[in-house]
Amino acid sequence: MNILVKNAKLQMEDGNVIVVDYSEVIDNSADLAAGAAKVPAIAKAIADLVVLLHDNFNFDLQHLHAVGFSLGGQISGLLGQNILERLHHRLAHITGLDPAGVFFNASTPYDERLTADDADFVEVVHTNAGYLGFPTPCGHVDYYPNGGVHQPGCDDEQDPACSHVRAYLLITEIWLPLENQEMLVLKCPSFNSLDLKSCRWLNEKMGDLRSSGRDGVYYLETNAEEPYGKGAYQKEFL
Repeated sequence: MNILVKNAKLQMEDGNVIVVDYSEVIDNSADLAAGAAKVPAIAKAIADLVVLLHDNFNFDLQHLHAVGFSLGGQISGLLGQNILERLHHRLAHITGLDPAGVFFNASTPYDERLTADDADFVEVVHTNAGYLGFPTPCGHVDYYPNGGVHQPGCDDEQDPACSHVRAYLLITEIWLPLENQEMLVLKCPSFNSLDLKSCRWLNEKMGDLRSSGRDGVYYLETNAEEPYGKGAYQKEFL
């Protein structure tokens, strides 16, 4: 996951990418509750590095884009909270890729999970909402590919993580859309109305809504395999 995201980011723009490997702290095969309990400590350790860069090298927080998958999505939120408390400025941008929904839900206190208050712009891609992923909207913009629960091409009974992992597999095409295979989105009236009939077309691609001012919930359809983008797929109009 880290290599895929790093390569896509560097292909999209010139910059520096800091990859955080917390595998020695959280063993993916270990107890999930124990892993979730370590999220605040990991977020603080990353914040320590950001504060060091800011204080000693004049690092501009407006250039910081935090990207996190699963527990990393929740860590990104707490990182933003740490930075705001310590430096009195918000991060510029957080992308949460199916933030963890095990031991995190809408009733979890805001200071213990990812929310729209954690950066100037928080976008979230939900691919396994209510199972391994966070169930409800938690950003300025929340994307729900294929309804956000089960992804095409995944047998979630045979591979329970397949739909969850799809969130980061989409990132290359979100940042580097293929011509005629873009992931075009529809804006939905609410989280409870995620389908072609309820949502309306926008001439916007997933990942391009940061400067649009169009906060809300978005639906799109993808293919079952790469390339995931379907381009301008058909919707029936009444």
